[in-house]
Amino acid sequence: MKVLFVCSGNAHRSPLAEALLRKMRRDWVVDSAGVQVAIPIADEVREFLKREDAEEFLKSGPEGLGGKRLGDYDVIVAMEKGHRDYVLSLCPECGDRVVVWNVRDPYFMDRENAWKVYEQIKEKVTELASRCEVQKGHISDCDSGSLVYKRYGYSKGLKRKVFSLSSVNYHFRV
Repeated sequence: MKVLFVCSGNAHRSPLAEALLRKMRRDWVVDSAGVQVAIPIADEVREFLKREDAEEFLKSGPEGLGGKRLGDYDVIVAMEKGHRDYVLSLCPECGDRVVVWNVRDPYFMDRENAWKVYEQIKEKVTELASRCEVQKGHISDCDSGSLVYKRYGYSKGLKRKVFSLSSVNYHFRV
């Protein structure tokens, strides 16, 4: 499983999500990038990850989308709709792999509110990590309590299982 998290500058939301998911799912390839990188990864993110015992999974610095092969990812999580739109402008064929989480940017928030955003991201990452076990390109074990198979479909010749998780669609090649 290859997952990419995308936010504005790869300084708060996406590197946090990447580090948390890397800790939870060491068998997945997890990455993050920003639409426009301008500042280093926030100290608050490092502090939050330290509390979560996940600081070792944090990347050394922010990265932009320019160097990413977007078509190689199974799931691309955009923190906002504008990030999704930017991803699709670079990779129109990625439309069936992009999920929008609608997570506010904590850049201008005080510490207390920023940490609420970080907790929201942690909840979403935990949900993503815990719902399915993916082995050798297929879904082998899923929490059926909140997992609903919607359909089987074909996208660019690749068969994909599509399921809904808390009203968000995730697509996996099978």
